[in-house]
Amino acid sequence: MVAGRGRRVATRALLIGAFALAATACVLVERHHRVDADEFQRIAGMPLGSMRHSEFLGTNGTRAYLTLFTAGSFGGEDVYSCEIDALPPELAARIRAGENPWPK
Repeated sequence: MVAGRGRRVATRALLIGAFALAATACVLVERHHRVDADEFQRIAGMPLGSMRHSEFLGTNGTRAYLTLFTAGSFGGEDVYSCEIDALPPELAARIRAGENPWPK
């Protein structure tokens, strides 16, 4: 009887550990989307709202980055990037100069 109880405890502990690992993996999944210039500008220009919010992060010299926070059950934070050279020249120049073209 004691051996059976020990197996049940071990099985529960294993299931709890597997669940914790799966939940952590879901949270840590990288959500980086490489998009074209039109999609990048559309997301960057979204108005500030309670269910969705975008924010310009900056550049690494060749790509511009922004984050999009979405509320809700399947929400979270996603990072979007596009090549700076694909953006309109005046916008690309502002980004290269370190300016945030979409202040919120």
